[in-house]
Amino acid sequence: MYKEKGRSREDIIIGNVAMTIAMVFTAILILCSFYPFVWVILNSFKSNREIFANPLALPMKVDFSVFVTVWKIGKLAIAFRNSLLVTTISVFCIVLFASLAAFALSHMRFRGRTAILGLIVGAQVVSGQVLLIPLFKLFTEMNMIGSILPVILVYIGTGLPLSVYLFWGFFRGITPSIYESTKIDGCPDRKYYASILMPLSSAIIGSVVVFQALFAWNEYLFALTFLKNNMAHTVPLQLQVFSSQYLTNWTYLFAALSIAVIPILVLYIFLQKFFIRGLTAGAVKG
Repeated sequence: MYKEKGRSREDIIIGNVAMTIAMVFTAILILCSFYPFVWVILNSFKSNREIFANPLALPMKVDFSVFVTVWKIGKLAIAFRNSLLVTTISVFCIVLFASLAAFALSHMRFRGRTAILGLIVGAQVVSGQVLLIPLFKLFTEMNMIGSILPVILVYIGTGLPLSVYLFWGFFRGITPSIYESTKIDGCPDRKYYASILMPLSSAIIGSVVVFQALFAWNEYLFALTFLKNNMAHTVPLQLQVFSSQYLTNWTYLFAALSIAVIPILVLYIFLQKFFIRGLTAGAVKG
């Protein structure tokens, strides 16, 4: 009987068939996940009548001027500025505070460390919507409703528990001898954190940035509650200008959605290597 590396020919054939089926199935899933995005882009080139007549058909003509029109009518430049500001500040603060907290919880020994970590993990089960009314009352009394500051603070608060846990899992997997050797050499903790620990953490930083940027860019409920000033609207809120109670311009709405997804798509393309590595970075302790 024919064998290769201790396997029979039948086993090799079955393995190849199973691998082929798995690859085909994976390719189908990938195509299905990309289909809604492609569908939105294609329908942004159609009129409302074309969309309702056959939403799955290709557009009769491709006119990119619709994106310019949408950008001007929807005042998306202001919305993009606000969303970029909110997302950038939120993600930066989350990465900074979460990494500092995880560094203390994973490298330092102090009373209550386990309890603090347990509270952080438990905070992940608390839905942000449960805190919506108390937060609205708090920010109203502080006269902060209408500015982007409450939204930034809420995004930081809701993003910290998961981010701290991810950083903690990654830091725990770094060889303790590195930290111990730096302490022997007299290296202060702040220098170890900034010059050694963070450069080694590019994978988990990329994962946290993608997770939190995606949430901050697409979040709607908190932004709707706290951003009463039209000039402070983020992209998800500004998309409302293309729909009303009785009429929705689907062409403009689809075009605006196509524009809105570009920043996150570009961010993921640049950080996908770190994102994929970071998903399993803390799974195995070094």
